Amino acid sequence: MPYWRMQAVAQDPQDPTLLDHAAILADLGRAACYLFTPTGTADTWDVPGTTALGEDSWLVASQPGDKNRQRAAGTWVQEAGVHDPLVNAYRLRAALLRTAEVHP
Repeated sequence: MPYWRMQAVAQDPQDPTLLDHAAILADLGRAACYLFTPTGTADTWDVPGTTALGEDSWLVASQPGDKNRQRAAGTWVQEAGVHDPLVNAYRLRAALLRTAEVHP
């Protein structure tokens, strides 16, 4: 999804904790970010302006925790922590639809 959409979701007052423990990967060169959801989410994903990557997709990521080796593509905005790093797909969908009109 576009980076600005992730920022809008992160600031959504109706679900302020949605991204608290989420692993968030960014491609700064494309101004895109990636959130990780449970397996199978891509099969039914239908949110305009976003793309679900399914089983045959690959992402390149910098090594978590090493800020000196971060690259424009595959930069961790928020690394996976000790909590579940997956985003609840239903809550994410609702937040994306609520914030769709927010522009940078």
